[in-house]
Amino acid sequence: MYRPFDLVIIAVGNRPAFKIEGEGIYSSGDMVNGPTTVVEAVASGKNTAFRIHAELAKQAFTEPEKATKSTYSIPGWKKLPVALDTDFFGRKLISPFILSAAPPSDGYDQMKQAYEAGWAGGIMKTAFDNLEIHIPSEYMFVWGEGKHTFANCDNVSEHPLDRVCDEVSRLVQEYPDRLTMASTGGPVTGDDGSG
Repeated sequence: MYRPFDLVIIAVGNRPAFKIEGEGIYSSGDMVNGPTTVVEAVASGKNTAFRIHAELAKQAFTEPEKATKSTYSIPGWKKLPVALDTDFFGRKLISPFILSAAPPSDGYDQMKQAYEAGWAGGIMKTAFDNLEIHIPSEYMFVWGEGKHTFANCDNVSEHPLDRVCDEVSRLVQEYPDRLTMASTGGPVTGDDGSG
């Protein structure tokens, strides 16, 4: 099998075992704070960029209280409350944020927890009934001789379709102000070329 690389180093969410210090050397994100969220890594990077700008412009720089928070205000920005309610094809929702088909949306209990936590809606994991499930590899990661796959399979439920339909009906009745949806699919051939 041809691969366009010789070596892959997985470095997402890791703190390096070394630290490079010196004048004109700047570090931020996971390099400094260890594994955090992408938002916190970006905030750290912004703070480092502001520090560099201040040094180059010979201006004072105030270190933020927390390295993973950025407090820089955009000039001219006016802080006004923004309504989160939204219109989804004529239906009012409490916010535009809904869960996609994923592990946190696999069944009634998980969807109920999401709604209690404030989510405006969700799509139940994709359910197939009496079908051989094979998701074409272009949607997956494939490795090795056995062609093991992962990633998009997290979107597929092992629950039968009739159970998912019953759970969707129950959620719609109990949470009429939320947008509850389900995902299903037809036969998949298993032949990536035709599918």
